[in-house]
Amino acid sequence: MPWIILAVIIAVPVLEIAFFIRIAEEIGILTAVVAVIGAGLAGLVVLRYQGFATIGRLRASLERGETPVAPMFDGLCLVIAGAFLLLPGFLTDIVGLLLLLPPVRGVLRGWAGRHLSVVATMTGARPHPSGRQPPGGPVVIDADYTEVRPQDSERRDAQDRLPPGKDGDERDK
Repeated sequence: MPWIILAVIIAVPVLEIAFFIRIAEEIGILTAVVAVIGAGLAGLVVLRYQGFATIGRLRASLERGETPVAPMFDGLCLVIAGAFLLLPGFLTDIVGLLLLLPPVRGVLRGWAGRHLSVVATMTGARPHPSGRQPPGGPVVIDADYTEVRPQDSERRDAQDRLPPGKDGDERDK
């Protein structure tokens, strides 16, 4: 796995430079620089508005008592899109702009839902009948536990089957 990450870290800038040179030969160096800067700025403006909309959807879903999986995934995609838009180059700008499109995020969310599993647990919280948290906050349940190992319980069972006085204790007195 570390080799794959290293290969990506080396390959992305090399591909960006090669792609930029190819585009600059076609449209001119100044136009290519302006296009990279313009795409990044335009993407960041769209990112800002979509980020606020995603936060609104996240809040609304939490107020309804739902798990905000879709808004959280959209937020993750928007963070990655913002990082790609800040990197100079056409390829990262293309990936960043694609992540800003809701249909692309929907396809990625569907793929992730089929191929990834997330296990989330809420400890100590009891759902309120209305679906919202009770006014005092989450209910904390304090409990004690005993760890039972199979060999311990088998040993106890064997000792319980012995007649009194045969296991070395003073049970028969």
